[in-house]
Amino acid sequence: MEKSLKAALAVLFALTLTGTFAWSPGHSVAGMTAAEVKDKESLKDFVRTAIAHLKTGYDQAVKDFRTREQWRKGSIYLFGLDKKGVLVFHVAKPELEGRSINLVDEDGPRNTGELVKMALEGDGFIEYKFDDPATTDTDEAVLKISYAEAFQKGDRQVVIGAGFYPRGK
Repeated sequence: MEKSLKAALAVLFALTLTGTFAWSPGHSVAGMTAAEVKDKESLKDFVRTAIAHLKTGYDQAVKDFRTREQWRKGSIYLFGLDKKGVLVFHVAKPELEGRSINLVDEDGPRNTGELVKMALEGDGFIEYKFDDPATTDTDEAVLKISYAEAFQKGDRQVVIGAGFYPRGK
């Protein structure tokens, strides 16, 4: 019995280190991948899984976000913002990094500051229209729902988020 318990703990430890298992108080997140994001709750779990991976080493985690399929699938990808709303990283469109993104669509302005503020206060969702990088037939902006939470990186906070495009809305 003791030997199997040690083996199980070793597997759990390895999964935690690789970012395929994460746990935070009040939330059970077991290896949520980009391919599994279908709604707000799975989106929140995906971001929390990413934050758990960031805790194992920020630079390597961002590299993983860019290169491993579990972190990007079609329209689902991660992004990071500083407190001023400047993109620290954007997995789908790295050319946007270093820019402040202030979104404006036919429904009016959707300032990234709103998402950053909610994340710094705990967490939050925002709806806006944005170009879906998985569609190649059009550059039309479509409804996107994003979720973000703050992550402490050294002496500064980085807002970590992702979004999905609900079809038919």
